Amino acid sequence: MNPNYTIDPFFASIMPPLTTEEYQSLKEGIRTKGKIIAPLVIWAETNTLLDGIHRDRARKELIAEGKEIPCPSVEQVSCASKSEAAKWVWEHAKGTRHHFDSFAKISQLLSNDELMETLKATAKDRLSSKKRQGRATVAPGADDETAKVTVQLAKIVGCSETTAKEAFAVYRHKEFIPLVQAGKITAHSAYRGIRRHAQREQDHKRVVQNLPRAHKAIKELAKQSGTVLGRVHHCDVLVGLRMLPDASVSAVITSPPYPLKGVKYPNYEYDGDYPAYLKWMTDIFTECKRVLVKGGKLIVNFDNCNIPAEQRDGNAVRRDSRRDFANILDAIDMIYVDEVFWAKQNAVGIRPAMGTKGSPSGHRVNNDTEYVCIWAKEQVQKAPETADVPEEQLIDLVPEEQYGLSMQLWCISPAHRNLTKHRAAFPDELVRRLILLYTFMQDTVVDIFSGCGTTCALAARMGRKFAGFENAKQYHKHGIEYEVPRTTKTPRS
Repeated sequence: MNPNYTIDPFFASIMPPLTTEEYQSLKEGIRTKGKIIAPLVIWAETNTLLDGIHRDRARKELIAEGKEIPCPSVEQVSCASKSEAAKWVWEHAKGTRHHFDSFAKISQLLSNDELMETLKATAKDRLSSKKRQGRATVAPGADDETAKVTVQLAKIVGCSETTAKEAFAVYRHKEFIPLVQAGKITAHSAYRGIRRHAQREQDHKRVVQNLPRAHKAIKELAKQSGTVLGRVHHCDVLVGLRMLPDASVSAVITSPPYPLKGVKYPNYEYDGDYPAYLKWMTDIFTECKRVLVKGGKLIVNFDNCNIPAEQRDGNAVRRDSRRDFANILDAIDMIYVDEVFWAKQNAVGIRPAMGTKGSPSGHRVNNDTEYVCIWAKEQVQKAPETADVPEEQLIDLVPEEQYGLSMQLWCISPAHRNLTKHRAAFPDELVRRLILLYTFMQDTVVDIFSGCGTTCALAARMGRKFAGFENAKQYHKHGIEYEVPRTTKTPRS
């Protein structure tokens, strides 16, 4: 019997085509056996061929080549609609294509230009109808049409609208399709990658647009006579802090001198009186609290120190500076916020600390990590200083980078002493991260022990107002000669 059926290109397009090798293998199998063994399946209501399109094609080609191939047997299935017929094809006509998931199905539908035009026309009609009835929440546009097409695709395939949306987005980025089809990544992972890339581009565009505005505001401030900001001052730390008005600073980022006997800073030498050192730091932290705005951050980098002047059993006493600073700041009602461990890569060797080699009697580890502790004034949340600019225009913190910087361990190589001319200078990357995480553009950043001026330079380059105080003449001079020219360069990210 010669079966009477038609071939609809739609059903031919919703399944991935066989490779050349697969098709030739199928054709040779029919040639060898002299017949088609598996029955063809047609849609009973329309006499449309659903399963066996490739077998039918191979039979016709073999007949054209002079090979006698009898008519195959035919089975019928009943389907209420074209969508149901498509679902039957996906469920029963996979052949060797066992991993035919929702993404593969939607990809096949999207490659059917005629179908997509029909779906887009239907979506446009539905949106126009809703608008006429006053039920459209937004004016019809490309995004609305895409959403409606996605809904139709989900219904045809029988998957969720979220899955259809993700597959639609991945299909439009052709570079991901081979990876998904090969099973190297999932469609969901590809979709997340697309979203992250789009977000990065959007964030970068926002920062590029907003940074010149912040630089302009800082330049206007620098023109004002008598302002403390926009300069690194050669003065004592307490004198400098008292030049600042109350509640005028968003962040104090600094590293105080260590109380080390015999280590001479040009502007400070520890005389062995540790309680006096803590009293001095108490006065400084109290002034810092005064100048901070509500929610402003005091960010202090320090390390625990051996105090040679205090001997116990012939060994220098190691003071817990973190505890002592925390006690001071608790006493003046500062709120503890965060603590970061700065791992100074390549800062020390692999030997044990001096005097402990080969014996466990008094082992000491090398100090290759420092604390960076953050306290806040009155509350943790802080508003931007610039109230007349929308907040989103003052943010240069990219969410994706924020996730990475939210880890507590930061591995950053120390600054090079030969370059900074300072024995304990901040590395640029450490300061950049702190400014990004705790301040807005056009906020005020102050370094009360500014050294060679790294914090001030980074603050200016990142669109923040700044001020620095340094009592050592040579450090202050080096900051003016080396760091200040860098304020106009874009910070490394």
